Amino acid sequence: MCSVSSITQVIAPKDHLVETKSSPQKPQEKICRVIKELAIVGGSKVECKEGSLKPKKKIELKDSKILPQSKNDPDCLKIFAEMVKSEHESEEEFLNLVKDHPKIISQTCETIRNNRALMVTAVSQNGLALRYVKKEFQEDYEFAMKAVLNNPMALEFVADKLKGNLMFCLIAIKRNGLAIKFVPDKVKSNEKIALSAIENNVHSYKYLPGSLKSNPNIIQAVLLKDGRALKYIPEEIINFKWVVELALKQNGLALKYAPKEFKKDFVYVLMALANNGMTLRYAHEDLRANEEIVIEAVKKNGLALKFASPKLRQNKTVVITAIRQEGLALKFASKQLRNDITVVNEAISQNDWSLLYASDAIRSNKNYILGLVKKDGLILQFACHSLTYDKDILRAAAIQHPKAILFGPKSLRDDKTFMLSIVKENGIVLLFCNDRLKEDKEIMIEGMKKNISASTIASEKLLEDPEFRNAYLLAFFTQSTSETLENIKAIRFPYLQFKCTTHYQVEARIKELGNGNKIKIVMIRHPDDLKGMLVIGKKIIPNCFFKIERTQLSEIDLD
Repeated sequence: MCSVSSITQVIAPKDHLVETKSSPQKPQEKICRVIKELAIVGGSKVECKEGSLKPKKKIELKDSKILPQSKNDPDCLKIFAEMVKSEHESEEEFLNLVKDHPKIISQTCETIRNNRALMVTAVSQNGLALRYVKKEFQEDYEFAMKAVLNNPMALEFVADKLKGNLMFCLIAIKRNGLAIKFVPDKVKSNEKIALSAIENNVHSYKYLPGSLKSNPNIIQAVLLKDGRALKYIPEEIINFKWVVELALKQNGLALKYAPKEFKKDFVYVLMALANNGMTLRYAHEDLRANEEIVIEAVKKNGLALKFASPKLRQNKTVVITAIRQEGLALKFASKQLRNDITVVNEAISQNDWSLLYASDAIRSNKNYILGLVKKDGLILQFACHSLTYDKDILRAAAIQHPKAILFGPKSLRDDKTFMLSIVKENGIVLLFCNDRLKEDKEIMIEGMKKNISASTIASEKLLEDPEFRNAYLLAFFTQSTSETLENIKAIRFPYLQFKCTTHYQVEARIKELGNGNKIKIVMIRHPDDLKGMLVIGKKIIPNCFFKIERTQLSEIDLD
Protein backbone atom coordinates (compact mmCIF):
# COMPACT_ATOMS: atom_id res chain seq x y z
CA MET A 1 0.00 0.00 0.00
CA CYS A 2 1.40 3.40 -1.00
CA SER A 3 0.75 6.38 1.29
CA VAL A 4 1.68 10.04 1.25
CA SER A 5 3.56 10.33 4.52
CA SER A 6 7.32 10.55 3.97
CA ILE A 7 8.90 11.99 0.89
CA THR A 8 12.11 13.14 2.52
CA GLN A 9 13.58 9.76 3.38
CA VAL A 10 14.10 7.12 0.71
CA ILE A 11 16.00 3.87 1.17
CA ALA A 12 18.64 3.47 -1.52
CA PRO A 13 19.93 0.05 -2.62
CA LYS A 14 22.69 -1.20 -0.37
CA ASP A 15 26.33 -0.71 -1.50
CA HIS A 16 25.11 1.20 -4.51
CA LEU A 17 25.62 4.64 -2.98
CA VAL A 18 28.82 5.47 -1.17
CA GLU A 19 29.74 8.92 0.18
CA THR A 20 32.99 10.42 -1.03
CA LYS A 21 34.54 13.82 -0.31
CA SER A 22 35.48 14.58 -3.87
CA SER A 23 35.27 12.06 -6.70
CA PRO A 24 35.19 12.86 -10.41
CA GLN A 25 32.12 11.46 -12.13
CA LYS A 26 32.76 8.46 -14.37
CA PRO A 27 30.60 7.17 -17.21
CA GLN A 28 28.04 4.83 -15.62
CA GLU A 29 24.79 3.19 -16.44
CA LYS A 30 21.91 5.65 -16.97
CA ILE A 31 20.29 4.45 -13.76
CA CYS A 32 23.40 5.51 -11.86
CA ARG A 33 23.41 8.94 -13.49
CA VAL A 34 19.77 9.52 -12.60
CA ILE A 35 20.17 8.56 -8.97
CA LYS A 36 23.31 10.62 -8.81
CA GLU A 37 21.36 13.67 -9.98
CA LEU A 38 18.49 13.12 -7.60
CA ALA A 39 20.37 12.13 -4.45
CA ILE A 40 22.22 15.30 -3.53
CA VAL A 41 22.57 15.43 0.23
CA GLY A 42 23.59 18.69 1.92
CA GLY A 43 26.21 19.53 -0.66
CA SER A 44 28.12 16.23 -0.34
CA LYS A 45 28.82 14.25 -3.50
CA VAL A 46 27.55 10.75 -4.07
CA GLU A 47 29.35 8.23 -6.25
CA CYS A 48 27.47 5.45 -7.99
CA LYS A 49 29.32 2.17 -8.22
CA GLU A 50 28.63 -0.66 -10.58
CA GLY A 51 27.70 -3.97 -9.06
CA SER A 52 24.96 -5.37 -6.88
CA LEU A 53 22.28 -3.06 -5.52
CA LYS A 54 22.04 -3.36 -1.77
CA PRO A 55 20.54 -0.92 0.76
CA LYS A 56 23.27 1.17 2.35
CA LYS A 57 21.90 4.40 3.86
CA LYS A 58 19.02 6.85 3.83
CA ILE A 59 19.12 9.76 1.42
CA GLU A 60 17.54 13.13 2.19
CA LEU A 61 15.53 14.43 -0.76
CA LYS A 62 13.89 17.34 1.05
CA ASP A 63 16.23 20.02 -0.27
CA SER A 64 17.12 18.34 -3.54
CA LYS A 65 15.89 19.43 -6.98
CA ILE A 66 15.52 17.58 -10.24
CA LEU A 67 18.27 18.98 -12.37
CA PRO A 68 17.21 20.87 -15.53
CA GLN A 69 18.70 18.26 -17.84
CA SER A 70 16.67 15.48 -16.21
CA LYS A 71 13.41 17.37 -15.60
CA ASN A 72 11.89 16.23 -18.88
CA ASP A 73 13.66 12.87 -19.06
CA PRO A 74 11.00 10.11 -18.77
CA ASP A 75 13.48 7.70 -17.20
CA CYS A 76 14.52 10.25 -14.60
CA LEU A 77 10.92 10.99 -13.70
CA LYS A 78 10.05 7.32 -13.54
CA ILE A 79 12.91 6.59 -11.17
CA PHE A 80 12.07 9.63 -9.08
CA ALA A 81 8.42 8.56 -8.96
CA GLU A 82 9.52 5.15 -7.66
CA MET A 83 11.23 6.96 -4.82
CA VAL A 84 8.05 8.96 -4.22
CA LYS A 85 6.10 5.72 -3.91
CA SER A 86 7.85 4.86 -0.67
CA GLU A 87 6.60 6.05 2.69
CA HIS A 88 5.91 9.78 2.50
CA GLU A 89 6.21 12.09 5.45
CA SER A 90 3.46 14.56 4.49
CA GLU A 91 1.06 15.47 1.71
CA GLU A 92 2.47 18.99 1.82
CA GLU A 93 5.89 17.83 0.65
CA PHE A 94 4.37 15.77 -2.15
CA LEU A 95 2.37 18.79 -3.30
CA ASN A 96 5.46 20.98 -3.19
CA LEU A 97 7.14 18.62 -5.64
CA VAL A 98 4.11 18.49 -7.91
CA LYS A 99 3.92 22.28 -7.93
CA ASP A 100 7.26 22.49 -9.74
CA HIS A 101 7.16 19.14 -11.56
CA PRO A 102 3.53 18.13 -12.24
CA LYS A 103 4.65 15.32 -14.55
CA ILE A 104 5.52 13.29 -11.45
CA ILE A 105 1.79 12.62 -11.03
CA SER A 106 1.76 10.46 -14.16
CA GLN A 107 4.51 8.23 -12.74
CA THR A 108 3.31 7.92 -9.16
CA CYS A 109 1.28 5.02 -7.76
CA GLU A 110 -2.44 4.47 -8.34
CA THR A 111 -3.31 5.06 -4.70
CA ILE A 112 -2.05 8.62 -4.90
CA ARG A 113 -3.53 9.25 -8.35
CA ASN A 114 -6.94 8.04 -7.12
CA ASN A 115 -6.87 10.40 -4.14
CA ARG A 116 -9.30 13.03 -5.44
CA ALA A 117 -8.79 15.50 -2.60
CA LEU A 118 -5.03 15.38 -3.07
CA MET A 119 -5.30 15.79 -6.83
CA VAL A 120 -7.71 18.72 -6.45
CA THR A 121 -5.14 20.45 -4.27
CA ALA A 122 -2.43 19.67 -6.82
CA VAL A 123 -4.29 21.25 -9.74
CA SER A 124 -5.36 24.17 -7.56
CA GLN A 125 -1.74 25.15 -7.08
CA ASN A 126 -0.61 24.25 -10.62
CA GLY A 127 -3.43 24.13 -13.12
CA LEU A 128 -1.28 22.47 -15.77
CA ALA A 129 -1.07 19.39 -13.52
CA LEU A 130 -4.51 18.60 -14.97
CA ARG A 131 -2.65 17.09 -17.91
CA TYR A 132 -1.36 14.21 -15.77
CA VAL A 133 -4.40 13.35 -13.64
CA LYS A 134 -6.80 10.54 -14.46
CA LYS A 135 -9.28 11.05 -17.31
CA GLU A 136 -12.26 10.86 -14.96
CA PHE A 137 -10.95 13.94 -13.14
CA GLN A 138 -10.44 15.81 -16.43
CA GLU A 139 -14.12 15.18 -17.17
CA ASP A 140 -15.24 16.40 -13.74
CA TYR A 141 -16.61 19.98 -13.99
CA GLU A 142 -15.70 21.01 -10.45
CA PHE A 143 -12.28 19.37 -10.61
CA ALA A 144 -11.39 20.85 -14.01
CA MET A 145 -12.64 24.28 -12.93
CA LYS A 146 -10.12 24.28 -10.06
CA ALA A 147 -7.32 23.82 -12.59
CA VAL A 148 -8.64 26.47 -14.98
CA LEU A 149 -9.06 29.03 -12.20
CA ASN A 150 -5.40 28.54 -11.30
CA ASN A 151 -4.20 28.60 -14.93
CA PRO A 152 -6.71 29.23 -17.73
CA MET A 153 -4.34 27.57 -20.21
CA ALA A 154 -5.19 24.28 -18.47
CA LEU A 155 -8.28 24.40 -20.69
CA GLU A 156 -6.13 22.47 -23.17
CA PHE A 157 -6.37 19.36 -20.96
CA VAL A 158 -10.04 19.61 -20.05
CA ALA A 159 -12.30 16.87 -21.46
CA ASP A 160 -13.97 17.74 -24.78
CA LYS A 161 -17.45 17.67 -23.28
CA LEU A 162 -16.49 20.45 -20.86
CA LYS A 163 -14.82 22.50 -23.61
CA GLY A 164 -18.21 22.56 -25.30
CA ASN A 165 -19.71 24.27 -22.25
CA LEU A 166 -20.03 27.97 -23.10
CA MET A 167 -19.89 29.24 -19.50
CA PHE A 168 -16.93 27.01 -18.65
CA CYS A 169 -14.94 28.42 -21.59
CA LEU A 170 -16.01 31.98 -20.83
CA ILE A 171 -14.59 31.75 -17.31
CA ALA A 172 -11.22 30.60 -18.68
CA ILE A 173 -11.12 33.17 -21.48
CA LYS A 174 -11.94 36.11 -19.22
CA ARG A 175 -8.85 35.22 -17.21
CA ASN A 176 -6.60 34.65 -20.22
CA GLY A 177 -7.84 35.44 -23.69
CA LEU A 178 -5.23 33.15 -25.25
CA ALA A 179 -7.11 30.17 -23.80
CA ILE A 180 -9.51 30.55 -26.74
CA LYS A 181 -6.88 28.61 -28.68
CA PHE A 182 -8.19 25.43 -26.98
CA VAL A 183 -11.88 26.18 -27.42
CA PRO A 184 -13.79 24.14 -30.05
CA ASP A 185 -14.62 26.01 -33.28
CA LYS A 186 -18.30 25.93 -32.47
CA VAL A 187 -17.72 27.88 -29.27
CA LYS A 188 -15.08 30.16 -30.85
CA SER A 189 -17.69 31.28 -33.35
CA ASN A 190 -19.68 32.88 -30.55
CA GLU A 191 -19.13 36.66 -30.80
CA LYS A 192 -19.47 37.13 -27.03
CA ILE A 193 -16.70 34.59 -26.43
CA ALA A 194 -14.48 36.24 -29.04
CA LEU A 195 -14.99 39.75 -27.64
CA SER A 196 -14.24 38.53 -24.10
CA ALA A 197 -11.00 36.97 -25.30
CA ILE A 198 -9.96 40.15 -27.14
CA GLU A 199 -10.78 42.32 -24.15
CA ASN A 200 -8.31 40.28 -22.12
CA ASN A 201 -5.65 39.80 -24.81
CA VAL A 202 -5.70 41.22 -28.35
CA HIS A 203 -3.42 38.44 -29.57
CA SER A 204 -6.31 36.01 -29.09
CA TYR A 205 -7.65 37.42 -32.39
CA LYS A 206 -5.27 35.20 -34.34
CA TYR A 207 -7.04 32.08 -32.97
CA LEU A 208 -10.50 33.17 -34.10
CA PRO A 209 -12.20 31.45 -37.04
CA GLY A 210 -12.07 33.26 -40.40
CA SER A 211 -15.70 34.37 -40.24
CA LEU A 212 -15.11 36.33 -37.04
CA LYS A 213 -11.78 37.80 -38.18
CA SER A 214 -13.73 39.69 -40.85
CA ASN A 215 -16.44 40.81 -38.43
CA PRO A 216 -16.36 44.66 -38.20
CA ASN A 217 -17.27 44.59 -34.50
CA ILE A 218 -14.41 42.22 -33.77
CA ILE A 219 -11.92 44.22 -35.88
CA GLN A 220 -12.92 47.44 -34.15
CA ALA A 221 -12.55 45.87 -30.70
CA VAL A 222 -9.09 44.56 -31.58
CA LEU A 223 -7.72 47.79 -33.07
CA LEU A 224 -9.16 50.00 -30.33
CA LYS A 225 -7.35 47.79 -27.83
CA ASP A 226 -4.01 47.84 -29.67
CA GLY A 227 -3.48 49.27 -33.13
CA ARG A 228 -0.49 47.00 -33.67
CA ALA A 229 -2.92 44.10 -33.93
CA LEU A 230 -3.25 45.32 -37.52
CA LYS A 231 -0.67 42.64 -38.29
CA TYR A 232 -3.36 39.97 -37.69
CA ILE A 233 -6.01 41.53 -39.93
CA PRO A 234 -6.69 39.47 -43.10
CA GLU A 235 -5.35 40.80 -46.42
CA GLU A 236 -8.81 41.32 -47.84
CA ILE A 237 -9.67 43.62 -44.92
CA ILE A 238 -6.42 45.46 -44.18
CA ASN A 239 -6.63 47.62 -47.30
CA PHE A 240 -9.75 49.38 -46.06
CA LYS A 241 -8.92 52.94 -45.05
CA TRP A 242 -11.14 52.87 -41.96
CA VAL A 243 -9.21 49.85 -40.66
CA VAL A 244 -5.77 51.45 -41.07
CA GLU A 245 -7.00 54.78 -39.74
CA LEU A 246 -8.42 53.11 -36.63
CA ALA A 247 -5.12 51.34 -36.01
CA LEU A 248 -2.92 54.41 -36.54
CA LYS A 249 -4.99 56.59 -34.26
CA GLN A 250 -4.65 54.03 -31.48
CA ASN A 251 -0.93 53.40 -31.99
CA GLY A 252 1.24 55.08 -34.61
CA LEU A 253 3.57 52.09 -34.70
CA ALA A 254 0.80 50.20 -36.48
CA LEU A 255 2.17 51.89 -39.62
CA LYS A 256 4.72 49.07 -39.65
CA TYR A 257 1.93 46.62 -40.61
CA ALA A 258 0.01 48.92 -42.96
CA PRO A 259 0.11 48.28 -46.73
CA LYS A 260 2.83 50.14 -48.68
CA GLU A 261 0.48 52.73 -50.16
CA PHE A 262 -0.33 54.01 -46.66
CA LYS A 263 3.37 54.34 -45.79
CA LYS A 264 3.75 56.66 -48.79
CA ASP A 265 0.68 58.71 -47.93
CA PHE A 266 1.48 62.07 -46.30
CA VAL A 267 -1.84 62.19 -44.41
CA TYR A 268 -1.61 58.70 -42.94
CA VAL A 269 2.04 59.08 -41.95
CA LEU A 270 1.21 62.38 -40.25
CA MET A 271 -1.65 60.61 -38.48
CA ALA A 272 0.75 57.96 -37.21
CA LEU A 273 3.27 60.55 -36.03
CA ALA A 274 0.60 62.30 -33.98
CA ASN A 275 1.03 59.82 -31.12
CA ASN A 276 4.48 58.36 -31.70
CA GLY A 277 7.38 60.15 -33.38
CA MET A 278 9.36 56.92 -33.76
CA THR A 279 6.83 55.84 -36.38
CA LEU A 280 9.01 57.77 -38.82
CA ARG A 281 11.12 54.62 -39.20
CA TYR A 282 8.23 52.91 -41.05
CA ALA A 283 7.45 55.80 -43.39
CA HIS A 284 8.54 55.64 -47.02
CA GLU A 285 12.02 57.07 -47.65
CA ASP A 286 10.54 59.96 -49.64
CA LEU A 287 8.61 61.11 -46.58
CA ARG A 288 11.64 60.62 -44.32
CA ALA A 289 13.27 63.29 -46.48
CA ASN A 290 10.29 65.63 -46.06
CA GLU A 291 11.19 68.44 -43.61
CA GLU A 292 7.61 68.94 -42.41
CA ILE A 293 7.16 65.24 -41.68
CA VAL A 294 10.52 64.93 -39.91
CA ILE A 295 9.97 68.04 -37.77
CA GLU A 296 6.61 66.62 -36.62
CA ALA A 297 8.36 63.37 -35.74
CA VAL A 298 11.21 64.91 -33.72
CA LYS A 299 8.79 67.18 -31.88
CA LYS A 300 7.23 64.03 -30.46
CA ASN A 301 10.50 62.18 -29.96
CA GLY A 302 13.86 63.77 -30.69
CA LEU A 303 15.44 60.35 -31.18
CA ALA A 304 13.35 59.96 -34.35
CA LEU A 305 16.11 62.04 -35.95
CA LYS A 306 17.84 58.68 -36.40
CA PHE A 307 15.37 57.82 -39.19
CA ALA A 308 15.52 61.16 -41.02
CA SER A 309 17.35 61.35 -44.34
CA PRO A 310 21.08 62.23 -44.21
CA LYS A 311 20.29 65.61 -45.74
CA LEU A 312 17.84 66.56 -42.98
CA ARG A 313 20.30 65.44 -40.30
CA GLN A 314 22.50 68.24 -41.62
CA ASN A 315 19.62 70.71 -41.30
CA LYS A 316 20.27 72.87 -38.22
CA THR A 317 16.59 73.72 -37.74
CA VAL A 318 15.60 70.05 -37.73
CA VAL A 319 18.47 69.06 -35.42
CA ILE A 320 17.81 71.90 -32.94
CA THR A 321 14.14 70.88 -32.82
CA ALA A 322 15.16 67.30 -32.09
CA ILE A 323 17.70 68.03 -29.34
CA ARG A 324 15.35 70.42 -27.58
CA GLN A 325 13.01 67.47 -27.18
CA GLU A 326 15.81 64.99 -26.35
CA GLY A 327 19.44 66.08 -26.04
CA LEU A 328 20.71 62.60 -26.84
CA ALA A 329 19.43 63.09 -30.39
CA LEU A 330 22.76 64.86 -30.94
CA LYS A 331 24.08 61.35 -31.61
CA PHE A 332 22.22 61.31 -34.94
CA ALA A 333 23.13 64.83 -36.08
CA SER A 334 25.66 65.27 -38.86
CA LYS A 335 29.36 65.41 -38.01
CA GLN A 336 29.41 69.10 -38.83
CA LEU A 337 26.60 69.94 -36.38
CA ARG A 338 28.13 67.81 -33.62
CA ASN A 339 31.08 70.18 -33.86
CA ASP A 340 28.84 73.26 -33.56
CA ILE A 341 29.09 74.83 -30.06
CA THR A 342 25.58 76.30 -30.33
CA VAL A 343 24.05 72.93 -31.15
CA VAL A 344 26.06 71.11 -28.48
CA ASN A 345 25.08 73.66 -25.82
CA GLU A 346 21.40 73.17 -26.71
CA ALA A 347 21.78 69.42 -26.35
CA ILE A 348 23.65 69.62 -23.03
CA SER A 349 21.08 71.99 -21.57
CA GLN A 350 18.49 69.26 -22.17
CA ASN A 351 20.63 66.29 -21.17
CA ASP A 352 24.20 66.34 -19.79
CA TRP A 353 24.90 62.96 -21.35
CA SER A 354 24.68 64.61 -24.75
CA LEU A 355 28.30 65.70 -24.36
CA LEU A 356 29.18 62.09 -25.20
CA TYR A 357 28.08 62.71 -28.79
CA ALA A 358 29.80 66.05 -29.30
CA SER A 359 32.84 66.06 -31.57
CA ASP A 360 36.23 65.09 -30.13
CA ALA A 361 37.38 68.65 -30.69
CA ILE A 362 34.69 69.99 -28.34
CA ARG A 363 35.07 67.23 -25.75
CA SER A 364 38.81 67.91 -25.55
CA ASN A 365 38.49 71.72 -25.45
CA LYS A 366 39.85 72.66 -22.01
CA ASN A 367 38.25 76.08 -21.73
CA TYR A 368 34.86 74.78 -22.85
CA ILE A 369 34.89 71.80 -20.47
CA LEU A 370 36.17 73.99 -17.62
CA GLY A 371 33.13 76.21 -18.06
CA LEU A 372 30.82 73.19 -18.00
CA VAL A 373 32.28 71.53 -14.87
CA LYS A 374 32.01 74.78 -12.92
CA LYS A 375 28.25 74.49 -13.41
CA ASP A 376 28.01 70.71 -13.07
CA GLY A 377 31.06 68.79 -11.89
CA LEU A 378 29.63 65.41 -12.85
CA ILE A 379 29.66 66.32 -16.53
CA LEU A 380 33.41 65.63 -16.41
CA GLN A 381 32.62 61.93 -16.93
CA PHE A 382 31.51 62.71 -20.50
CA ALA A 383 34.49 64.85 -21.45
CA CYS A 384 37.55 63.56 -23.28
CA HIS A 385 39.38 61.16 -20.94
CA SER A 386 42.64 63.08 -21.21
CA LEU A 387 41.03 66.09 -19.51
CA THR A 388 40.43 64.11 -16.32
CA TYR A 389 44.21 64.35 -15.82
CA ASP A 390 44.06 68.14 -15.98
CA LYS A 391 44.38 69.56 -12.45
CA ASP A 392 42.44 72.74 -13.18
CA ILE A 393 39.48 70.86 -14.61
CA LEU A 394 39.43 68.10 -12.00
CA ARG A 395 39.73 70.65 -9.18
CA ALA A 396 36.88 72.78 -10.54
CA ALA A 397 34.69 69.70 -11.05
CA ALA A 398 35.33 68.32 -7.54
CA ILE A 399 34.69 71.70 -5.91
CA GLN A 400 31.35 71.93 -7.72
CA HIS A 401 30.43 68.30 -6.98
CA PRO A 402 32.72 66.30 -4.64
CA LYS A 403 31.88 62.99 -6.31
CA ALA A 404 33.50 64.24 -9.52
CA ILE A 405 36.90 63.51 -7.92
CA LEU A 406 36.21 59.84 -8.67
CA PHE A 407 36.56 60.53 -12.40
CA GLY A 408 40.15 61.67 -11.91
CA PRO A 409 43.21 59.39 -12.04
CA LYS A 410 44.49 57.68 -8.90
CA SER A 411 47.74 59.64 -9.14
CA LEU A 412 45.91 62.92 -8.55
CA ARG A 413 43.60 61.48 -5.92
CA ASP A 414 46.70 60.35 -3.99
CA ASP A 415 48.35 63.77 -4.29
CA LYS A 416 48.00 65.45 -0.87
CA THR A 417 48.80 68.97 -2.11
CA PHE A 418 46.26 68.71 -4.92
CA MET A 419 43.56 67.21 -2.70
CA LEU A 420 44.20 69.83 -0.01
CA SER A 421 43.50 72.59 -2.54
CA ILE A 422 40.08 71.01 -3.18
CA VAL A 423 39.28 70.22 0.45
CA LYS A 424 39.82 73.87 1.40
CA GLU A 425 36.93 74.72 -0.93
CA ASN A 426 34.68 71.70 -0.40
CA GLY A 427 35.24 69.55 2.68
CA ILE A 428 32.75 66.92 1.54
CA VAL A 429 35.26 65.70 -1.04
CA LEU A 430 36.96 63.94 1.90
CA LEU A 431 34.19 61.34 1.72
CA PHE A 432 35.65 60.23 -1.62
CA CYS A 433 39.35 60.38 -0.68
CA ASN A 434 41.54 57.33 -0.25
CA ASP A 435 42.04 55.88 3.24
CA ARG A 436 45.52 57.33 3.62
CA LEU A 437 44.30 60.91 3.25
CA LYS A 438 41.40 60.26 5.59
CA GLU A 439 44.01 59.58 8.28
CA ASP A 440 45.83 62.85 7.56
CA LYS A 441 45.11 65.36 10.35
CA GLU A 442 45.89 68.46 8.28
CA ILE A 443 43.52 67.50 5.47
CA MET A 444 40.76 66.41 7.85
CA ILE A 445 40.96 69.68 9.82
CA GLU A 446 40.82 71.73 6.62
CA GLY A 447 37.83 69.70 5.49
CA MET A 448 35.95 70.32 8.74
CA LYS A 449 36.55 74.05 8.43
CA LYS A 450 34.47 74.05 5.25
CA ASN A 451 31.96 71.40 6.27
CA ILE A 452 31.81 69.71 9.64
CA SER A 453 30.08 66.71 8.06
CA ALA A 454 33.53 65.67 6.86
CA SER A 455 34.28 64.66 10.46
CA THR A 456 31.93 61.68 10.12
CA ILE A 457 34.77 59.71 8.51
CA ALA A 458 37.37 60.60 11.15
CA SER A 459 39.28 57.61 12.49
CA GLU A 460 39.37 56.69 16.19
CA LYS A 461 42.98 57.84 16.29
CA LEU A 462 42.07 61.33 15.05
CA LEU A 463 39.11 61.55 17.41
CA GLU A 464 41.52 61.15 20.31
CA ASP A 465 43.89 63.86 19.06
CA PRO A 466 43.53 67.12 21.13
CA GLU A 467 44.30 69.39 18.16
CA PHE A 468 41.71 67.63 16.03
CA ARG A 469 39.11 67.81 18.82
CA ASN A 470 39.67 71.52 19.25
CA ALA A 471 39.32 72.03 15.49
CA TYR A 472 36.14 70.02 15.60
CA LEU A 473 34.61 72.14 18.37
CA LEU A 474 35.57 75.31 16.55
CA ALA A 475 33.91 74.04 13.38
CA PHE A 476 30.86 72.95 15.35
CA PHE A 477 30.24 76.35 16.89
CA THR A 478 30.88 78.26 13.67
CA GLN A 479 28.64 75.97 11.57
CA SER A 480 25.79 75.39 14.02
CA THR A 481 23.01 75.18 11.44
CA SER A 482 20.13 72.75 11.63
CA GLU A 483 21.84 70.65 8.95
CA THR A 484 25.05 70.54 10.96
CA LEU A 485 23.22 69.51 14.12
CA GLU A 486 21.44 66.76 12.22
CA ASN A 487 24.71 65.42 10.82
CA ILE A 488 26.48 65.65 14.15
CA LYS A 489 24.25 63.04 15.77
CA ALA A 490 26.31 60.28 14.24
CA ILE A 491 29.70 61.61 15.42
CA ARG A 492 31.62 59.47 17.89
CA PHE A 493 33.49 62.44 19.36
CA PRO A 494 34.92 62.10 22.92
CA TYR A 495 34.04 64.99 25.18
CA LEU A 496 35.98 66.27 28.21
CA GLN A 497 34.89 65.83 31.80
CA PHE A 498 36.63 67.02 34.99
CA LYS A 499 34.68 64.96 37.47
CA CYS A 500 31.73 62.62 37.33
CA THR A 501 28.83 64.77 38.49
CA THR A 502 25.31 65.22 37.20
CA HIS A 503 26.01 68.76 35.98
CA TYR A 504 29.32 70.29 35.11
CA GLN A 505 30.62 73.12 33.00
CA VAL A 506 33.36 73.57 30.46
CA GLU A 507 34.15 77.00 29.10
CA ALA A 508 35.51 77.49 25.59
CA ARG A 509 36.79 80.74 24.19
CA ILE A 510 36.08 81.08 20.49
CA LYS A 511 37.68 84.10 18.90
CA GLU A 512 35.72 83.75 15.64
CA LEU A 513 32.43 84.48 17.41
CA GLY A 514 33.58 88.00 18.17
CA ASN A 515 35.17 89.92 21.03
CA GLY A 516 36.73 86.80 22.50
CA ASN A 517 33.50 85.99 24.35
CA LYS A 518 33.35 82.74 26.25
CA ILE A 519 30.59 80.28 25.54
CA LYS A 520 29.29 78.17 28.37
CA ILE A 521 28.83 74.50 27.55
CA VAL A 522 26.85 72.31 29.92
CA MET A 523 26.83 68.54 29.63
CA ILE A 524 23.80 67.03 31.35
CA ARG A 525 24.87 63.50 32.16
CA HIS A 526 22.41 60.70 31.58
CA PRO A 527 22.04 58.70 34.83
CA ASP A 528 22.35 55.32 33.12
CA ASP A 529 25.33 55.79 30.85
CA LEU A 530 28.07 58.17 29.85
CA LYS A 531 26.09 60.05 27.26
CA GLY A 532 24.78 63.57 27.65
CA MET A 533 22.87 66.42 26.05
CA LEU A 534 24.75 69.43 24.74
CA VAL A 535 23.57 72.81 25.97
CA ILE A 536 25.03 75.99 24.44
CA GLY A 537 24.18 78.94 26.65
CA LYS A 538 20.46 78.70 27.31
CA LYS A 539 19.70 76.97 24.02
CA ILE A 540 19.25 73.22 24.24
CA ILE A 541 20.19 71.28 21.14
CA PRO A 542 17.93 68.19 21.32
CA ASN A 543 19.17 64.70 20.54
CA CYS A 544 22.78 65.85 20.26
CA PHE A 545 24.52 63.15 22.27
CA PHE A 546 28.23 62.83 22.94
CA LYS A 547 30.30 60.19 24.64
CA ILE A 548 31.77 61.42 27.96
CA GLU A 549 35.26 60.44 29.06
CA ARG A 550 37.21 61.20 32.23
CA THR A 551 40.09 63.63 31.83
CA GLN A 552 42.20 66.04 33.87
CA LEU A 553 41.11 69.00 31.74
CA SER A 554 38.28 71.32 32.63
CA GLU A 555 38.71 73.90 29.89
CA ILE A 556 39.20 73.84 26.12
CA ASP A 557 41.07 76.78 24.68
CA LEU A 558 40.38 77.25 21.00
CA ASP A 559 42.41 80.43 20.48
